[in-house]
Amino acid sequence: MDKKLPEKLCFNNAYLSLPSEWDASISQLEIMQKIAYNINQIIQFLTDLETNYKNYTDEKVAALKAELLKTLAKTVDDLKAYTDTQDAYYWSEHTKDVKRLETLIAELRAYANDIKLTHEKDVAQLNGKIDETKAYLEQYTDFAVERLKEWVEEQLEKLRLEIDKVNEDGFRIFDPTTGYRDRVGNTVNNVYDVLRVRAITCGQFDAWFPAFDKDCEDFKALHIRAGAFDSESYCKMYGVFDASVNSPASGDALSHARALDEVLQVDAELHLTAQEFDSVMSETCQAIKTKNKDALWWDTENATYYDTYNVGNGLGVRTVGRSAHGFVKVGTVSIPAPDKPTVDTFPYLWIVSVAFSIKSASSNDNEFTTNVLIETNSNIAIGTDQKVFSYRDGVPNRVSYRFFITFSNNSQLDSFSFASIRGKIVSENVLLKELLV
Repeated sequence: MDKKLPEKLCFNNAYLSLPSEWDASISQLEIMQKIAYNINQIIQFLTDLETNYKNYTDEKVAALKAELLKTLAKTVDDLKAYTDTQDAYYWSEHTKDVKRLETLIAELRAYANDIKLTHEKDVAQLNGKIDETKAYLEQYTDFAVERLKEWVEEQLEKLRLEIDKVNEDGFRIFDPTTGYRDRVGNTVNNVYDVLRVRAITCGQFDAWFPAFDKDCEDFKALHIRAGAFDSESYCKMYGVFDASVNSPASGDALSHARALDEVLQVDAELHLTAQEFDSVMSETCQAIKTKNKDALWWDTENATYYDTYNVGNGLGVRTVGRSAHGFVKVGTVSIPAPDKPTVDTFPYLWIVSVAFSIKSASSNDNEFTTNVLIETNSNIAIGTDQKVFSYRDGVPNRVSYRFFITFSNNSQLDSFSFASIRGKIVSENVLLKELLV
């Protein structure tokens, strides 16, 4: 601090003064000198105080600066040492993490290579199995095709023999016009010729034009259809009408309807007689109307009224036919599939029992046969060793079959299932409405 020291205001020339008790008797000059002395003492004290404060402050600031620099240097050294320590620690940890990641990456690469090799092995094995299966299927298909070809050739050969046999002798039926058995085509032509009593000959046709002074336009004006020309052209052209025709069976003169009915009866195997109709048809008129059948059907095959298959639409097979003393009926019933067993020991013999009920027949001369039709999803053979009938009131009311199936391993048992199980019965000499299933 470069400050100018304060100068003394007064000069103490009377510093040798008496004590204060003397003040009352001293002069004014002496009092003033005393006051100047005291003021100078105060000025000297203040001067010394400023100088001492300056020195004290500079000393303390220097000491504090030195202490601060020392502390700062120590702090810097500590921070540097801490930073170096932490840097070395984290670098060590970072190095460990990098090495651990490198190890994991190497293990992952090794695992990926193992997966790749395993996948390549699996693919190779799968390709081998596919090729093996393909070769087996090709071999099996070739074998099956050859067997099928052989079977087809065998069936065709049988069919050729049957056709040759038919061609040699032909299908022969009774010809009502000659009384002898003849081929179907000849019989039909003969019956048709017998029925065509009003047909025209070539000579009669040619003579019609000059006899009635007609020409082609006049013939066109008659508007005769081909069918009518074959059967009634003589009457239409010459105006002669004959309402009777010779019976193909007896030769008597009958109406065309009666003659046609006799021809139809030759092949009306499933036609019900009046007595049969009255005995078996108990349906109402409304139920009969719902069948929506034409007259030809009622005249030739009305026995199929109780047919259980839709034969008219070509679905299924006919289930109604004639027998010696009645009718033949064929029926089936669906049987629930049995539950599959759970076993651990193989080979395993599975014994299956199935049964279905039979209605009691009202005719004593009824004859019937039963069977069970089984369809599965496997090629495993199914055998039967028992067939048992149950009776009620002296007539059979139930039939059961026992089958056995052998499984070599668990895979065959797990994959095996029944597609359908049906009981079948063929009844002969039964009433039309009776069906034993």
